[in-house]
Amino acid sequence: MQDGYARGETPAPARRDVHAPTGAPAQGASGSFGTGIGGFPAPSNAPIDPSRGSDPYRDPELELLTDREREVLVEIAHGLSNQEIADKLFISLPTVKTHVAHILSKIHARDRVQAVVFAYDNELV
Repeated sequence: MQDGYARGETPAPARRDVHAPTGAPAQGASGSFGTGIGGFPAPSNAPIDPSRGSDPYRDPELELLTDREREVLVEIAHGLSNQEIADKLFISLPTVKTHVAHILSKIHARDRVQAVVFAYDNELV
């Protein structure tokens, strides 16, 4: 079979612009402007593709993090626990806890969830 079901694959659903009238081409396909999250139009001043020459916005707090703190933040964003981070980076659990506390303080995050959002917003993951 050609549809992918024979191999156990699930074919991807066809994308459509939720704002386009029925039968009209999607606005993103016409090249007038890109689409943002979920097919909604992105603001015209927001860069859609950073590889087109404009640098993506980076929070200034990102520069405050040490290289090791960035490594720990990436692992937090990947969903690892403190113990898993310690094992992966070959550091002690108290050291991981210290790094996490410093990260949260430097980026002004209330908890790990906000740190994960920060990591994704700044394209660390």
